[in-house]
Amino acid sequence: MAEKMTNADRIKKATDKELADMLCKITRCCSDCIAQEMCYEGHTGYEDWLASEEWSDFS
Repeated sequence: MAEKMTNADRIKKATDKELADMLCKITRCCSDCIAQEMCYEGHTGYEDWLASEEWSDFS
């Protein structure tokens, strides 16, 4: 029997695109999103943030 995955396990196994989409859905409101300046149609700002080697907390 396969071991059940937790939500943390799913997040750890997610691709950058999957994680970016998940973060975008959690944010829900573009006007309040901390990554909105990096967004454009078909691309979330979170994708750039996740791919960056430099830490940024968007503050």
